[in-house]
Amino acid sequence: MGPFVIFINLNGFYILAHKQSPSVDMAKSKNHTTHNQSRKAHRNGIKKPRSQRYESLKGVDPKFMRNLRFAKKHNKKGLKTMRKAAKAAVPNTVPTTVQATK
Repeated sequence: MGPFVIFINLNGFYILAHKQSPSVDMAKSKNHTTHNQSRKAHRNGIKKPRSQRYESLKGVDPKFMRNLRFAKKHNKKGLKTMRKAAKAAVPNTVPTTVQATK
């Protein structure tokens, strides 16, 4: 039962009286506490966030992104010529084995 209001009539005048039941009102509860939270957090250690291998390019300048795309595309052309030059420079040699003498 909650609090209720009583109107008492005394000689033509009404008096407002509040009646409160003691069993109804409960004590206020605690809103917040950080007790034990730090201990719990440190039990397994507070770890740093893992870094990404490639950072996101979201929100990067569109002009730069366009140039980056062309640069990546044309990097492959140079790779072919470098491989051909490397093959020509190194002759086909078979590794020789050294025989042990007794």
